[in-house]
Amino acid sequence: MSPDYYERILAICTDAGLYPEVRHEVRHWLSVVSLVSQGLGVALVPAALRHAALGGVAFVPLAAGVAHSQSYCIWKTAHDNAALTAFLELTRAEAARQAKNGKSVSPA
Repeated sequence: MSPDYYERILAICTDAGLYPEVRHEVRHWLSVVSLVSQGLGVALVPAALRHAALGGVAFVPLAAGVAHSQSYCIWKTAHDNAALTAFLELTRAEAARQAKNGKSVSPA
């Protein structure tokens, strides 16, 4: 996990009045979920990990507006790939849909 992301997670905790005692640090998100499944702590993780399918782990969404993350879609500018073109069209359409619903999104 990047130092910036680590600091953001700690800021979310302290803003909520929580002061975590960090006992374990791992490099991979699935390792984080695995430690939680073994009863070795709690974690704030990206929503996509709720599909990790590890037993004994509850994924509970944070209140709306608590945590935001920026994601970028990147690609090689010189391309001739129909699948990439279709993917970019879908990505831009989804970004526009979310922006229409009041989510902060900037379609490229």
